[in-house]
Amino acid sequence: MPGLIASFVPERLRSFVAARFWARADELMHRGPFPGSRQQFVAGSLNGNSDIVPLLYAVIAIMPEELAPYQLLSRCLAGLQTGGRESLQVLQQGIINNPDHPAVHELYAAAAWLVIFSGGGRPAMISASRYLEKATGLYSQESIKLSSDPAFNAAAYQTLLARIYLELDDPQKAMQAWHKSGQSLDGAKDRLAEILRIFRDSGRLPDEKFPSIMTESLHSGASQQSEPARHHENSEDHGECELCHDQMPETPPSRPFNRPLVAGFLVGLLLLTRKIRARG
Repeated sequence: MPGLIASFVPERLRSFVAARFWARADELMHRGPFPGSRQQFVAGSLNGNSDIVPLLYAVIAIMPEELAPYQLLSRCLAGLQTGGRESLQVLQQGIINNPDHPAVHELYAAAAWLVIFSGGGRPAMISASRYLEKATGLYSQESIKLSSDPAFNAAAYQTLLARIYLELDDPQKAMQAWHKSGQSLDGAKDRLAEILRIFRDSGRLPDEKFPSIMTESLHSGASQQSEPARHHENSEDHGECELCHDQMPETPPSRPFNRPLVAGFLVGLLLLTRKIRARG
């Protein structure tokens, strides 16, 4: 669908229509829930805001080369559902549609962050580390100018990798990731640096590190295990868990509402045509 629209509709026209959808989504996000909608989200928040979901899908369909809608839609979907499958698929779709975009590393990093807190246990952490490793490999000076958030940078990726490697009981790789982040191990005062200093000086990890993040719930942040985590503990085969798959599918995930998107795009074109005729 995105490729079809991009192939037959001029970029300037696509940009105009997508901007209208984007502005409406921004308006709905800041307005807050409509009376009687039974939505609980706070104005200005993406968490639980279902009104903007179809609008963001429309923006992606019309302008698949823009990365920001994938991130916003993924965050919104993560707050609407108990699992992160569809959120991850949105990010994967963005990666597939923009493999050569200088800022595509941000989508890999966002996928890692989503998987970390999916409650998927050790397989999810391994998958998150691979997403982050890919993000660090794609990060370049050219991407700095296109960054949507200063937090998406190589130092942050390496620091988070160090934390994940400790979670996976690989302190050597954690040390390497920390050094690649460019931070001074002796000068840092956070708990991660303290643990790495202990390992560097004694060759062992302390008994008390920090609370595990491998089983935390995506939504509540509680220590109770989610369904994916229980599934991993009870099964040796993790191939069925889509959240733990860091391999990109060959084609973007299919969307169940392609027809509404086409209809919305055509309506937008008709409205634009009417405005042009009225001005002429």
